[in-house]
Amino acid sequence: MLMATDCNHQPQPIRQLNPHEGIVVVSIIQALSGTQKPALMALQAEANSWEVALCTGFIPQPLAWMALQRVIWPSLQYPLAVPSFSMTRALSATSLLYCTLLPCLGVNQCYPLALHHAPVKFHGLGLPHPFWEQGIATLNLFLEFRNTSHPEQSLLQTSLEYLQLEIGIRSQH
Repeated sequence: MLMATDCNHQPQPIRQLNPHEGIVVVSIIQALSGTQKPALMALQAEANSWEVALCTGFIPQPLAWMALQRVIWPSLQYPLAVPSFSMTRALSATSLLYCTLLPCLGVNQCYPLALHHAPVKFHGLGLPHPFWEQGIATLNLFLEFRNTSHPEQSLLQTSLEYLQLEIGIRSQH
């Protein structure tokens, strides 16, 4: 067992972590091994909790749309910036929620799947697509730290320069 001293100079054991288990930091789950499974399971659990809440209660149609846009989706969207799920896994995490949500929104459950995430102007429902939202959140996170004076900026700059070397393009400095 490894020990470290605390602020009172008392030895305290250092907790050993399983590298495949997820660690929660500010509502974002990461595994030390880099696996996405704990984050996917947490997203699935959050979506399932909303699905259970929708099944057990009644919500009028206008309030269901408002709840989706202002409460349900933001709670699912927040941790999407860090993991990198495949499109299939991202959709599987929210598919049961959307199946339960469609009748609450006043939409037939047989509505074509291809139009679930299409914009309303193209006769779609405009439901958030978790894979696309994940990409948008990752780009926003990148842009947020790209032009700051935080230590993360130098790490991002180094990663970007390494990527440019790897793919063989010149930087535009």
